[in-house]
Amino acid sequence: MLPLNSEQIQGKLDFIHQYQQAANAADGSKLDANANVTQKNIATLEAELMKDFFIQINRAQVRGKIAELYGQALADEYVRQIENHEIYVHDETSLKPYCTSITMYPFLLDGLTRLGGESKAPKHLESFCGSFVNLVFAVSSQFAGAVATVEFLTYFDYFARRDYGDNYLTDHTKAIENHLQHVVYALNQPAAARGYQSVFWNISLYDQHYFDAMFGNFVFPDMTAPDWQSVSALQGFFLDWFNRERNKAILTFPVVTAAMLTEKGRVKDREFAGLCARNMSEGAPFLCISRKAPIRWPPAVDYVTKSATILSLTAWGPAAWQPAPSM
Repeated sequence: MLPLNSEQIQGKLDFIHQYQQAANAADGSKLDANANVTQKNIATLEAELMKDFFIQINRAQVRGKIAELYGQALADEYVRQIENHEIYVHDETSLKPYCTSITMYPFLLDGLTRLGGESKAPKHLESFCGSFVNLVFAVSSQFAGAVATVEFLTYFDYFARRDYGDNYLTDHTKAIENHLQHVVYALNQPAAARGYQSVFWNISLYDQHYFDAMFGNFVFPDMTAPDWQSVSALQGFFLDWFNRERNKAILTFPVVTAAMLTEKGRVKDREFAGLCARNMSEGAPFLCISRKAPIRWPPAVDYVTKSATILSLTAWGPAAWQPAPSM
């Protein structure tokens, strides 16, 4: 064990005392205060205590890699520019990589066993929702940023049709709302593995053309294919439900991305464009992206940033939204 000197130890003890006396977690944080943290407790204190050490370790790692690739002079210049506030480096306080987008297909085959869990592959909507929450928590514990599960609604629809039939949205509306509520509220809860933050969770909606490109050759383990009409109905149902639910509670996640294809400057799927426009007019916050050509399945990449044309961007609702080009 590398011992700290008495001055370093006293500095940490003083920080603990100052953090205890702070009015909230942001005031108590000295480095990289996190807006996702609202509670101040022992878990948030532990996440703050060694941030200065992690910054130095991360900076040394990057400096060493720059020196290896481009020479020591550039590596030294990198550190100089940080220390003189010419450039800003975010999230140096974590050793973890930042964001990830995952394919959930291994989850359909093996449940959580490949991640060290005991849960086998889900067979019903209830077990899918419960294991899905654990999946997102397990993956997000290894990343500092967001976890995107772009197949979530497609898989949800598959299990809903298996358990409740093709007309599940009309025949079992309350049950479907309860399952969505289970997932969304669970994933908005703080997690000890993330310094008492909630996970940062993203999902995607698709127009018909984007969906066909992503899932046209896709089959579930029982060799059945996704049903676009059913998924499309669920997407609209989810947006309306989520909008209403946000009048009851502050639900930051999921961040919703609407992916659509364009042709000659217009959205090809007019029905999907109308759905997005209506929900945005009602206050629904989500990202809209468009491409002239889709990125095909499997979606285990951060497809949102792969040469996407931003049609419109809103983080908090229509007040931040700027009109998109003509649809």
